[in-house]
Order: sequence, then structure tokens, then C-alpha cells
Amino acid sequence: MTERTRIFIAYCFAEKRWRDRLLAALEPAAGKDRFIIWDESMFRVNPAWKTELTTALAMSKVGVMIVSDLFLESDFMSVARLPGRLERERKSGLEVCWVLARQCLFEQAGLKEADAGNHINAALDGLGSARRDAEVAEIVRKIAGYLGVDPAPAPMAALPAAKAAIPSAQLLPAKRRKLAAGAGQAESAVLQLQPLPERRSRSATAPSPHGDGGAPCPPPPVPAEPAASTIATSEVAALADTRVLESLDVTIQTRQTALRSLGRLARWLLLAALLLALASIPMWTALGFSHFVFVAGFAVFVAAQALRLRARASYLGQCLIGLRYTRGALADESLPSRQREPLLRKAEETLGVSRVSSHPR
Repeated sequence: MTERTRIFIAYCFAEKRWRDRLLAALEPAAGKDRFIIWDESMFRVNPAWKTELTTALAMSKVGVMIVSDLFLESDFMSVARLPGRLERERKSGLEVCWVLARQCLFEQAGLKEADAGNHINAALDGLGSARRDAEVAEIVRKIAGYLGVDPAPAPMAALPAAKAAIPSAQLLPAKRRKLAAGAGQAESAVLQLQPLPERRSRSATAPSPHGDGGAPCPPPPVPAEPAASTIATSEVAALADTRVLESLDVTIQTRQTALRSLGRLARWLLLAALLLALASIPMWTALGFSHFVFVAGFAVFVAAQALRLRARASYLGQCLIGLRYTRGALADESLPSRQREPLLRKAEETLGVSRVSSHPR
């Protein structure tokens, strides 16, 4: 029996950045040689994908899926039926851990909430950087636990006794500073090292290297407090991005529903056209040539409408892919401003929404 030591990762190519983010977090805990990575292109370029997929899952201790709406529409679901394969391998020792990259109807794919690495209400693309890092850390801890690896960092070395033994009387609380308006009401106490009295007197009268009689040392500069306008501007910009992202989510869901309805209607029309074409053949001999021409012509008309609907569905599908990529790019907080602004303007034109003014009154 093959020993299970690998990590199998399945992802849709459009979610490559989440694969890279997960690998960067997993490599320190699991090593670089334990990953078997598949994207949907494997099903098209590799005729022997069934055998290779079975072998890969037999070698894996953990099966990871990066789940989004694109993943649910990929060949992992329609061709390979990956969740069912993982469930069958679970009986032989495989552990399943799927990652929610974008909000989607994962329940329809048979995915269980108990197997999710992150919280189902905390999809990675909708989080801030700090919360996202925390969710990724939880995913890594869960996978490392399945592997029997301790992901906790090594404890810091203890300070030498001479440096660690600082009298508590020397640690005095500094003046508390309130945060700027709108940034919250939290206050923080900063501890600073207060010099001993005798050291202060000696440093105040110490001769300067230029022989000026020992001028007192100037106090350290106080760091400037953040301006309220800067904080307000960043909050308004974050609100504007959130509004556009929410509108994009609603539009994507609506267009996806419309696209599925158009596809079903086009299939039904094609089936009706085929049945009419078959029914027109016996009408020629039974009812005459005029009835045959009428029914066959109507079948051609229905088929033309079906093809027109399919062309419309294909166009909407291309537009939907563009919206998804725009949504993913805007959710990336590391995207530079010079690239974010054109995307925001394009999204506003497409959706017909306007951002909050970036200059507060």
C-alpha cells in the first residue's frame, strides 16, 4: 500500500493567486516537495488523467480544493467529479480540506461545512489583509494537523540576565494619545524606559566634545499624530471599493442565473426544432407538400431562434468572465492605485453605479 505523504491541491486557473498564497503559507510547515497541484487544463491536455488522478490521490494525505463559482463550473466537477472521488479516498486515509476563495453555492457540489479550512462566512477574496492572513493561518494549522506537523514557530531565545533584569521602577507609562476622529475610541499605553536620577544628572552635565561646558541633551522628538483627514480619506476610499464590489457580486449572480436560463431555453428550442423536422417527413406523404413546407419551415425558424439564444448566451458568458476577473482584481489589496482606478471606472460604467466622493467635506 502506498504511503500517504503528499498534499493534493485542485484549483481553477483563474484562482491562481489563492493557490500561490496557500503554497507560500504551507511550504514552511510541510516542505516544498509534498505538493501535487492540478488545474482544469489537466483534463484537456492529458488523455490519461483518470489514471494519474487516481495515483495522485492514493499518494496524498490531504486533498485540498480552492472553491469558487469558477471551480464549481470547471471540469473538476463536471468531468472528474472530484468531491465524490475524495469521499471514496477518505475511507483509505485521505483527509479533505477545501478552501472557500469566493462565496458560491458549495452545498450543491456536495461539499461539507465541517471540511472547510476557513469559515464559510469568511471567503478569502472579501476580507482585509489582516483577517485574510488569520484565515490562511487557520487553514495551514488544519492541514498541518492532518500531516502530523506542528506549525507553531520556535520560541524566541531568552534574553541575557543582565538585559532581562530591568527594575520595574524604571518602566513608567507614557502619556496616552487618543486616536484621530473616526478611527475608533481605543487608547494604548506606551511603556518607555525612564533613566535613573543619577544617570540623568551626569548626562545633563556631561562635557560636550567641543568644550562648551556640557549643554543638556535635547529631548527626543515626539512622533506626529496621524491627521484626521488622512484617516477619513482612507475610510471613504474603502467604502467606495466596498460599494463597487457589492454591486459586482449582485450583477455576477444575476447574470449567471440569466445565462443558465438562456442555455436551458436554447436546448429546449433545439429539441423542439428536431421533433418538428422529424414530424414533417411523414406529413409529405400524408397531408401533402404544402403541410411539409409549413412544418419544416417552422422547424427551421425555431432552430434559428435557438442558435440566436446560444450566441447571446455565449456573449453573456464572455462578459461574465470579464466581470469575475475585474471583481478578483479589485478585491486584491496589493493592486497598485494606477491599475485599480481604471478598473473601478470600468466597473462603474458597466454597473451604472457611482463611488462615494474621495474628498470628504
